[in-house]
Amino acid sequence: MNDKNNLKEIFLAGVDRVLGYNSVKNYLNNNPLSGDFNMISIGKAGSSMALSAMKNSNIKIKSGLVITKRNHLEEELESYNNIMCFESDHPTPSLTSLDCGNELIRFINSKDSNDKFLFLISGGGSSLVEFLVEGFSLEELMDLNDALLSRGYNINDINAIRKHFSKIKGGKLANYIKGRKSIVLAISDVPFDDPKIIASGPLSHDDVKINLDSYEDDIIEKLKLVKPVSCPSLDQFSNIETNIIAKLDDAKVACKVHGEKLNYDVYIHDNFIEGDV
Repeated sequence: MNDKNNLKEIFLAGVDRVLGYNSVKNYLNNNPLSGDFNMISIGKAGSSMALSAMKNSNIKIKSGLVITKRNHLEEELESYNNIMCFESDHPTPSLTSLDCGNELIRFINSKDSNDKFLFLISGGGSSLVEFLVEGFSLEELMDLNDALLSRGYNINDINAIRKHFSKIKGGKLANYIKGRKSIVLAISDVPFDDPKIIASGPLSHDDVKINLDSYEDDIIEKLKLVKPVSCPSLDQFSNIETNIIAKLDDAKVACKVHGEKLNYDVYIHDNFIEGDV
């Protein structure tokens, strides 16, 4: 028995289960969606998730917008003339991130009142797409983001600050959806798979208040510079259906199953392991 090769196989079995392409394919194969959809795919897995939807016969995509990380765009997507593709920056937002935010709002606003949306959301969306509140500049956002990342804040505390300065994070994108039917398929890269945290939860109702005791004084001073946009009321989310289609636990189970096929005794560690990297 070659343990090194087998361990690699086991690891890749977990990765394969949660790949963007495979996750969307599995969901749509088991949950066909009727009618025409406008697709919006955002995140580091945005390209592979979008390609999977475009190639699936269980959904019809009439138009699409894909925003993913630089050098992550699937070439095959460029063969579709009904979708627009953009590459943006991660983990630090840039002018391109703001341009992509404008494209996102323009795309949504261009659709009719009875149009439907398919949102494909994965990690990295917080940096790749942004639409800032008035009175806060890109340079301030970049400095703030670098400070949050470098000081060891956890993802919950980082996203809480990001939402404060954004018109689309923390459920605020629903202000532009305006009650239209929306299906959200999300890949979780966060502890406990909370959709409010994945890509800063653009389509998840969020009434969480910032805990100022969690931050240093210079961060708190920046919070006071702007008046944040409020998350819309809960009834504005009644037509938004969110599904987590891949998560860490799925990868762990896939690893366990494959390990057992190779005659290993496999045990799943239930508690989430985290630390400052």
